[in-house]
Amino acid sequence: GMTACHRCGNGTENHALWTTSQEILGDDNEPTVIQVLGAIGESYCKCKAGSFLWQNRCEVCIEGANCPGNNRLALMPGFFSTEEEPGVIFRCHNEMFCPGGPAGSCAEGRDVGSVACFHCEQGKKELNDGTCKACGAGDYWLLFVIGLGVVIAVV
Repeated sequence: GMTACHRCGNGTENHALWTTSQEILGDDNEPTVIQVLGAIGESYCKCKAGSFLWQNRCEVCIEGANCPGNNRLALMPGFFSTEEEPGVIFRCHNEMFCPGGPAGSCAEGRDVGSVACFHCEQGKKELNDGTCKACGAGDYWLLFVIGLGVVIAVV
C-alpha cells in the first residue's frame, strides 16, 4: 500500500490553485477529469478550474482565456498566445484571425509566428473570412498589368 501522500505544488506560492485529479474516459468516450483524494505522485497534481499550468506553477486564468482545469488553457475567439508563452495573451486586430482554442491557434493559413495572427503565411493571401490561401497565377497577373502600365506611362 501507499505510505505517504505527495504534496501538490510543493515549492510554489499558489498551493490553493492545485488539486489532485485524474483524466479518465467518460460514458460518452470523451476524456473527463475526476477529483481524487490524495496524490501518490506528481502525475495526479493538476491545476483547478479557473487556473492553468505555466512554468510548473498553477496561474490564475486571465482575460481572453477559459481555464477548465486539469492544467488546460483554451483561448477565447479573438485572442492569441504562443504555445511557448500561453500566459501572455494578445487581443487580435480582427477576431476572425484568431478562432480560439489551444495556445498557438490561428485561422487557416495565418502565420502563428506573427503577433496575434496578423500576417498570412508566406505565399498566401488574405480572404474576407480571415483565413489565408495560396496565391494563384491570376493573383500575379494584376501585378504584371499594373507594372506594364507604369512602364508604358514612363515611356
